[in-house]
Amino acid sequence: MENVKSGFIQAGSSGTEEPATKLTPERTRLILQEHGMEVSLEQAEAILTFLRRLASLCNSNLNQSG
Repeated sequence: MENVKSGFIQAGSSGTEEPATKLTPERTRLILQEHGMEVSLEQAEAILTFLRRLASLCNSNLNQSG
């Protein structure tokens, strides 16, 4: 992920950086909706919780192996 570094997301080709924002269940629901998947707010929250746990496990595994 070349656009993500140190908690910042590089915005486009201008080279400016903006702070990364926390993904909310509401935004998750909208993103899924844009891709044709209708979910309730509760389902979006469950999906987001799962993905955060998965990311945390992956991060832990990377830190242990490196």
